[in-house]
Amino acid sequence: TQSRSSAASDVYKRQDQSNTTLLPFFMNDIAIEKKFMQQDGIHPNKEAQPFIRDKMEKEINNWVNSSKS
Repeated sequence: TQSRSSAASDVYKRQDQSNTTLLPFFMNDIAIEKKFMQQDGIHPNKEAQPFIRDKMEKEINNWVNSSKS
């Protein structure tokens, strides 16, 4: 099996080759807050969803607006 760092490296190589945009990892600010995580400590809960939505909306809007220029 492939290590996570090797798999991530492959994603970035493919991104460069295919001229696609990767959005930033959205869990950094959420995962550190236990109140936003399910009991498994891996998955965000219902309360985290608006924060995820807002973060992704901002990043997608930035990407769309930058591609128009």
